[in-house]
Amino acid sequence: MIWGLFGMAEWVLYFFDYASPKNHPSLLYVLEHPVVGMEYFLNSLGGALFWEQNSALPTGALVSVLAVLALL
Repeated sequence: MIWGLFGMAEWVLYFFDYASPKNHPSLLYVLEHPVVGMEYFLNSLGGALFWEQNSALPTGALVSVLAVLALL
């Protein structure tokens, strides 16, 4: 429990008086552009197995579907 409290205190101290870097997109960018966010997520998931984006995107989609099926 003490470890968790220290972790929460660290987050609070880190983000206290936080200023976003210049030319940094909004933290809500993914919510404003859901297709771009989904493509990024699937590419990052499939990119662990394939370097090329043309292969990474469908692989990421396949891994996502298999993960959902495994949970059913």
